[in-house]
Amino acid sequence: MYVIVTCKPGIYESVAEPSVRVIESYKYLFCGHCKAVFHVMELEQEGYVRITESVPPYTSNKVPTKFLGHYRTLNEARKEIDHLTHFDGLEASLIRFDAAGGVT
Repeated sequence: MYVIVTCKPGIYESVAEPSVRVIESYKYLFCGHCKAVFHVMELEQEGYVRITESVPPYTSNKVPTKFLGHYRTLNEARKEIDHLTHFDGLEASLIRFDAAGGVT
């Protein structure tokens, strides 16, 4: 089972708990600026994702993965990200990258 977790640079970050493993990561660029980062994560079992604001007061919440959209296959999750990020005629792109830092 797969879920998609989003981070918005400068607004909030999302960190998976041990039962959730990052499989793929994508930067969403709109008009050349990174507006979001999508992480496709594989669930070994239901767990939590910690979402923390990037600015004071750094509010943090643990969100149970049962509240996230679930996808049976990696391809279904990829299609959902594509659907979320492509709009007619707008300058938008996805760049796959290694969550450890490098572009793939």
